[in-house]
Amino acid sequence: MADAQTISGAQLCSLTGLTDRRHRQLAADGYFPSPIKGEYQLTPTLQGMFRYYREQQHRGNDDLATERLRKTRAEANLAEIRLAKERKHALDKDSVFRCWENILMVIRQKILALPSKVAPRLVYMDDQKVIEDELEKEVTNALEELSKPQTYDDATQDEVQEGEEQSSQTPEATAET
Repeated sequence: MADAQTISGAQLCSLTGLTDRRHRQLAADGYFPSPIKGEYQLTPTLQGMFRYYREQQHRGNDDLATERLRKTRAEANLAEIRLAKERKHALDKDSVFRCWENILMVIRQKILALPSKVAPRLVYMDDQKVIEDELEKEVTNALEELSKPQTYDDATQDEVQEGEEQSSQTPEATAET
């Protein structure tokens, strides 16, 4: 130290483990006075460094607390989802997908069956009104059949336990007619 009240930039770097550039940034941020000819004022600089380190420690604790809070919220959300599934208030997206796939398959089959079902009767009809009535009757019958409750295979998968991987199989479509 050149003077009892100052500390050189090199000595401050060896004490703090920071570079002179970082010290100058901290001085510009207001932690301590800027150096004069490479010399820092000893007491205000050390006080500023202690304040900087306390803030860094507090910021680290805040980050850790934020991450713990985020993790706790995620775990609570997962628990709510599991509870809703157990109470049958929520459904697994794969089972909903399989169910809708089955429903659409049945609708497709009914619609595709209409021409072969109606064509033999329509071939002998000449009146447009009679043909429209016959088509309307068959469409109505098909819609009535579709409106009846259908049972579909609902093979719900067990929850994936920690450490296990879920297979990425595509669900097979099986429709009951």
